[in-house]
Amino acid sequence: MKSFPPPKVLYYGSNTRLAPQHLEQGLKPSKADFVILNQEKDPCIKLAKKTGKPLIFSVDSKSMQKDGYKFYIQKGGVWWVNEVPAQYLSKKK
Repeated sequence: MKSFPPPKVLYYGSNTRLAPQHLEQGLKPSKADFVILNQEKDPCIKLAKKTGKPLIFSVDSKSMQKDGYKFYIQKGGVWWVNEVPAQYLSKKK
């Protein structure tokens, strides 16, 4: 699979219950091999609403890329990455 340079910021949808865990441990793949991110906030919000009160994280994907992380693009603005360490995450209001 070929990697591509990501946009400056990508988004991840979660819920408020998991926020402390994400901010401490970062994002790791659950059932998939990759963490799934999106270029747009709306799909993240829709997905996060299924699991509780939604919370969107911004991912500093440009800094991650500069630090050696590889990003893979899929259809519809979906991006894959192996993990997102906590220092690249911030809560989006």
